[in-house]
Amino acid sequence: MIRTATGWTAAAIMIGSIPMAGSAFAANHASAATCNGGNPRLAAARLGGVAGVAATSSCNAWAVGGYLPHGSFERTLIQRWNGTAWRLQRSPNPGGTTAYDQLSGVAATTSASAWAVGYSIFPGANSTFRGFCLRWDGKAWKQIPSVAVDGELLGVAVTRRSHAWAVGFAYVKVHRHFYERTFIEHWNGRVWRQTPSKNPGGPQRTDDLSSVAVTSATDAWAVGSYRTGPDSPSRNLIEHWNGTAWKVVASPNFTSPANRPGPNSLRGVTAISLSDAWAVGTYPDTEAGTFQALVLHWNGKTWSRATNPSAGRSELVSVASAGPSDVWAVGNYTQPGARGSFPPTQILIEHWNGSGWQVTAPPIDSLTHWLSTVAATSASDVWAIGQTCTQLFGRCTFISMKVATATLVK
Repeated sequence: MIRTATGWTAAAIMIGSIPMAGSAFAANHASAATCNGGNPRLAAARLGGVAGVAATSSCNAWAVGGYLPHGSFERTLIQRWNGTAWRLQRSPNPGGTTAYDQLSGVAATTSASAWAVGYSIFPGANSTFRGFCLRWDGKAWKQIPSVAVDGELLGVAVTRRSHAWAVGFAYVKVHRHFYERTFIEHWNGRVWRQTPSKNPGGPQRTDDLSSVAVTSATDAWAVGSYRTGPDSPSRNLIEHWNGTAWKVVASPNFTSPANRPGPNSLRGVTAISLSDAWAVGTYPDTEAGTFQALVLHWNGKTWSRATNPSAGRSELVSVASAGPSDVWAVGNYTQPGARGSFPPTQILIEHWNGSGWQVTAPPIDSLTHWLSTVAATSASDVWAIGQTCTQLFGRCTFISMKVATATLVK
């Protein structure tokens, strides 16, 4: 199973025949500085999905998630783009043979340096969760000891100075109940250490972080959501690292046009400079219980809502930037007029060109599609990955897209 922005889903990954070098796992390296060809189809994997993607060039990218071998627990999934094809990679499973392991985020600086984060689920009467960190050293993926805490790591970001941030949430038990508290840890080049983070929801409420972005040792952003009461709608949460501490930065929250309360939640963030950052997520729609895609922008002083063309039931779950005038956000939307508890969804891709946001992806067909992650290294090198299903929770395949060249493979 893979945890998506809309919940847990089981999907059968049935791509077809993908050539492998020797075994199903192979390390490949591009020989050219620029790679514009190849087959963007993801390698096959049984029962799983991709939750994160990162790229350092048109010749090097990583996609991570989880898959379910026949008759086994979920395993970590890592694929690498070598400039011509995606190849499955060997990856550790920190939970062992009796736990579910999956990856939720990845970040890279060069072809020889990358981090991936995720969590293990240990089943039982009271299931426990444990976050973990994996590192690529140019030869192999290895688990690196991280802060031992019950919870989930959902996002990771790195700088070129061997520093990294990982975010998510930790479970805290209060009076027989478990609550989610924001969790942040920092890699200083030698070890992972927890860094105090804020929880505006209060001691017995839910606070979590979904994504993190960094531009320097004194500038990082983490986004997520929090609740102020057990039945209250979620609110946007944005925290900033100034080189000394994480602090909450005010962010707008919205009600529906009918003034109904509803969920506000941020799922992705990208930072370009001290005065330029973007966050995406959802805010309440006109219909009770539904939501609409949200884009927020940081101008160096305040976060404010940016006008974007999404309408109706929609959500943006990931955002990436290749420059101040080249920002991409992905998610899904429900076509106007669709009815039912689970109407078919379409991929949603929005692009910032320096002056406005535009939708760049038309509907594919009448099936269910969604995008879960995006990465960009230049205006001509943008990856978006998700899934497409013939019916709800039915037969599904990966969608992998070279967005800038409008190449879709499913």
